[in-house]
Amino acid sequence: MFNSCPMTLISKDTPTSIRNLSFGEFQLIQYQPLTSTCDSWKQRDIHEKREARKIHIQGLNAEIACNSVLSPRLQDIQAKLSADPSPLTYISNLVDQLQTNPSPDAPPTNAPGQPTYDAMVLTLLLQVSEEAKKVAGDKGEDAVSAKIKEGLAKHLVQLAEHTEKLKKDLVEEENEQKKHITSEDMHDGFDSRVSPVDT
Repeated sequence: MFNSCPMTLISKDTPTSIRNLSFGEFQLIQYQPLTSTCDSWKQRDIHEKREARKIHIQGLNAEIACNSVLSPRLQDIQAKLSADPSPLTYISNLVDQLQTNPSPDAPPTNAPGQPTYDAMVLTLLLQVSEEAKKVAGDKGEDAVSAKIKEGLAKHLVQLAEHTEKLKKDLVEEENEQKKHITSEDMHDGFDSRVSPVDT
């Protein structure tokens, strides 16, 4: 069984010192430098695919970990918002605190400009508050408060659904990684042990 690297047919009368295989009235010649180039290309392709999958898995893990920190914080805000007799005052004070005295805690990544957890919470609260004011219009503070609660609850549901999807994607990627590592390593080992017989 030959690999996919190019082969060359030459006459038996042609002198050669390179490795060959008998093939009818001709000799099937496998040029070692060309084979080496093909093997090198295959190895590089396998390596690049492995690295791409590894990076994707790392990204999924990082996003899941980040969401696992954000979700309970948002749930806590939701509970306090519902229990506070003055929801708009609570939100205003919280936004002020996040802007003036934020925590430096952030996801453990090397990404440039990585926002802190507080910064992400602040961005969401500002977004939800702005949308609530637009929808409520001139219906008063109670309407704005209701829309803020509604918007926050909606984002929590979306965050939970997205996190579940990430977890499923992670399982699939890890299974694919194990499958490809096993099959590719077996193939590489076979290629490294089998070579044409000298004649």
